[in-house]
Amino acid sequence: MSIRIESNFIDYYDHLQDTSSMKIYHRNDNMQLDRGRIFITLNKMGIRCLELKQVSYQPYTVENVVVYTDTKAHHSEGKKIMDISSALCSYQTYPSAEWFTRQDGITLKILSIGKRRFSMYFRNNDEMSAEKGVLIDIKEIPGGYNDFLKVPIYSIDYIAHDNEWIATDLNLIERLSDYGLRSLIDSHEVIKEIETAIDYYNR
Repeated sequence: MSIRIESNFIDYYDHLQDTSSMKIYHRNDNMQLDRGRIFITLNKMGIRCLELKQVSYQPYTVENVVVYTDTKAHHSEGKKIMDISSALCSYQTYPSAEWFTRQDGITLKILSIGKRRFSMYFRNNDEMSAEKGVLIDIKEIPGGYNDFLKVPIYSIDYIAHDNEWIATDLNLIERLSDYGLRSLIDSHEVIKEIETAIDYYNR
């Protein structure tokens, strides 16, 4: 295995990198897509996702919205969940999307590492919190490469609505140590998956 990691943070597999390798995995937070490009990309992938609109353009039937105060931020940062009246008062011109009540407080993250894929379920019973909550289940599921995104590691976040999972975020950069994955995929396996994915996408 021969791969060098260029990153602005440390993850649990970094110690196995080869700092002299010409094969580089670029892993910087500033490589994340902005909110508009995220939803465009998800739509092109055929994945149903939240519909982005300026707060003032939300229909009167909407009760709660997620307001994106920082369109480059990901995970629980750069967003506020609030009722539409409060959003219209304070964030009228900001991008937003209708926010659906979490069914049983559950959200889903599908994480891909190379061709391996994992489902992670989180619970947060506070409907007005953007935090993903507590990890309650994680398991490996059938995987494969993504020829559209062409990145070694990525994840898509979902919320359930009307018996369907709707995508809320696309993360092209992930800190794997946040999810307690070591027992499912160790450092050597992560490095191998990254390197093999880079080779596959550059074939």
